[in-house]
Amino acid sequence: MAVQRINRIIKEKGENIIHSVCSLADVPKFKPAEISFLNHYAQVMKPVAQALNILQGETNHSNAYMGYLAPTITILRDKLSKKLDIPVMKPLVQELLNGIDKRFDSIVNDKKIIAAAILHPKFKESWSTDCDVIERGISFINEKLEGLVEPVVDEPGQSSSEDQDETDFFQAKNRRSSDCTLK
Repeated sequence: MAVQRINRIIKEKGENIIHSVCSLADVPKFKPAEISFLNHYAQVMKPVAQALNILQGETNHSNAYMGYLAPTITILRDKLSKKLDIPVMKPLVQELLNGIDKRFDSIVNDKKIIAAAILHPKFKESWSTDCDVIERGISFINEKLEGLVEPVVDEPGQSSSEDQDETDFFQAKNRRSSDCTLK
């Protein structure tokens, strides 16, 4: 957030204001390459900060559900993967992805976690394009419901009281994985 703020000040008021602050603080001025780095860094870390806010329930305390875990981690991976084309950020992005995989891979592939995401009205099947993941979750749900009720598949909904971070973060995946053929 601090880096985002510096970038916003530079964009709105120009580099001279930052150079003035550096002079007053008696620290070296930012070089153009450093300002460019800060801009790229903020682009990479924004989805990480948004995901952390969502998972910690800081954006909307009513969203601290297990159903948020798999979609948040999956979409964060997708967003970070798109940042691999920024050469100066590639090592950071790769390490973030490695860390996410190491910590969360077994969790987000757990059939109960997948089912929780599918059963959450916000996500249903829209959070993953991996047909195997969606099928695994639906199969688990159907196993648990077998003989109790006939499964109902609804179109994804949108809550009107969402926080901006959450809305921005999940916006790209707000669609159903229609390419998946479920059994």
